[in-house]
Amino acid sequence: EDVLNRTVWGIEFFMLADRDNSLPQDYLTSLEARSKGRLRFLPRLHIENYFLDEDTIAKAFMDLAPEGNWKRDPLAIRNKCIEIARDAVPVAVNQWISTQLRSLVGEIDVAAKAISDADIQAFLLKLNTTTTKESDRIRSHLDPAVISKQVEERWNELTSSLTNGNEWKKTFPGKLIFGRLASACGIKAGFLRSAYIAAARRSNLAPFEDIINIFDEWSKHITFRRSGW
Repeated sequence: EDVLNRTVWGIEFFMLADRDNSLPQDYLTSLEARSKGRLRFLPRLHIENYFLDEDTIAKAFMDLAPEGNWKRDPLAIRNKCIEIARDAVPVAVNQWISTQLRSLVGEIDVAAKAISDADIQAFLLKLNTTTTKESDRIRSHLDPAVISKQVEERWNELTSSLTNGNEWKKTFPGKLIFGRLASACGIKAGFLRSAYIAAARRSNLAPFEDIINIFDEWSKHITFRRSGW
């Protein structure tokens, strides 16, 4: 809010974020609505999730791998990514639940309010009230039964996404999968990322369509001003 509600020399600010805060969808939707469309969350977990298109990866390796190599075969690349994702389910769930709890709990604030004229007893009463309220809030998020249920649901969601078209490309941590894929290909992730972008540019593939569409929507909000002489 501090950034989006501020205009500096006529410059309007927009924010694009991935979903590595792991917050629930309804929470993210509420934040987008409150920002009046100037804050958007990507439909996928990480920006790296947009670097998992097997056709684009295969094109990136056209000049990097010999003919007949598996790195030039989209199906082989897809199978390798799914294999990596399947092995990474425990790590993915662990990252997701820990990040979500950290995002939901946030900073602990037990500061009492309106205490300028309070004596020690009045101050302690207000402090106990805020401490109890904060403790209840944190405890509600750290209920082992609730966490266990969330973990089971996320585990099943990730596992089932592997057999549901391209759904796994949205839900798994793309940063992890892309890094492990680059390692399996014997190439640095940064180099593969650059090759991927170059391959997307010189082809009719559109792996970054979600991001492009968001910027297209934002361009409709921008008012261009021209100074007169």
